Amino acid sequence: MSKKSLIYVVVFASLIAAAFFIYSSVKRSSTPLPLSISADSVVLKRGCVSADSSCLYISFQFPVVKGVSNQTISMFLYTDYLQAIGDSSKVEFSGTIHDYLKRITLQYDSLFTEYQSAFPDGAVNTWYLKARFDTLYVNSNLLCLEYYTENYMGGAHGNYSYHYFNFNPLMGKLVSLSDVFSDMGVFLEKAEDAFRKHFKLSQGTSLADYWFPNSKFQLPAEFGFSKEGVVLHYNVYEIGPYSDGDIVFTVPYAEIEPILMPEFTFLVKP
Repeated sequence: MSKKSLIYVVVFASLIAAAFFIYSSVKRSSTPLPLSISADSVVLKRGCVSADSSCLYISFQFPVVKGVSNQTISMFLYTDYLQAIGDSSKVEFSGTIHDYLKRITLQYDSLFTEYQSAFPDGAVNTWYLKARFDTLYVNSNLLCLEYYTENYMGGAHGNYSYHYFNFNPLMGKLVSLSDVFSDMGVFLEKAEDAFRKHFKLSQGTSLADYWFPNSKFQLPAEFGFSKEGVVLHYNVYEIGPYSDGDIVFTVPYAEIEPILMPEFTFLVKP
């Protein structure tokens, strides 16, 4: 065999090997893999001896990912989690999320101790910061977590909010509503229908009692995916006063199945 022919053989073999590698990688990436979510927590308590004693209570429950691409998911997940609990520092941490949250609790503990020392004869103080989560949907195509955070550090009342983490594990990216639905105009109509049904409002009834711009229905900032449908969640103050609380309702998949993107039709399959 000539030197030139040998080079051709080597190049051809390399191309075959590369093609097989790419095929294998794609095949592996499209194969559903197990994914599970467990819970861990960081808790700190100072004082809280009795109902009339000063108290600092912090409880961070956070998700732990096991399974497909857990490192990639964790990177997105913990960045999102820290933003959800209101951490205002740059979301860059070394070590584990457990260690990072422990440092946050110690910072609050230091602030609380300093405040107590500055006002030794002041009123009883109660500070709390709580975060927990629920898993609404989990498989290798979609992960949806619902976060609930609550805090109080003085004032007329505490604050609370909900946040949803929607992620495609196979693609390694966050999921938006426009990723899931082919026609957002139709989805908006179905969402308004579900909203009116939730409040028992007829189609002709004005939405002026809600804080929609120009009394025209709009989607909330927060949404998630459950087994039953798309969860739409307005936080307090989003479309009404604090006294109205948060507002949550579901748009059933049966109502929006025709506009599901092909890669999300699994949502309506048993």
